[in-house]
Amino acid sequence: MQTESSHTVSETTQRMESNDTQPEIEPYPDFTQIPAVRITFVTAYLIVMVLAVIGNAMVCCTVFTNRKMHTAVNYYIVNLAICDFMVGIFVLPVKLMELTSPADWGILNDELCTAIMYLQTIFVFASVLTLVAICIER
Repeated sequence: MQTESSHTVSETTQRMESNDTQPEIEPYPDFTQIPAVRITFVTAYLIVMVLAVIGNAMVCCTVFTNRKMHTAVNYYIVNLAICDFMVGIFVLPVKLMELTSPADWGILNDELCTAIMYLQTIFVFASVLTLVAICIER
């Protein structure tokens, strides 16, 4: 004589045993490998990188060469420009490579991933904290 609770447990066990085989999970499609998407990524990233490097270098040169612009707020702006310049030099090229390279290449090893994540965090926090300092100064 089986009780109702033991019957439920045995049914559950039988269902679990029959579901041991997991269904095949198909890999998600990698849309970044479509030529039009890749060209769009590369074009957009190159434009942003070039503008970031040139624009932020111009800001730094302008403040350093013009004696009247040697103020505390302008030095904060130079600090912000340097952080954005570094993002354009270090972070954006690696992100572009990460987005456009096929997943099976495995280009980003542990050391490179760790270094880029560290640099990206430092540059972003430095930018945000510089903006906070500018706000406090004003």
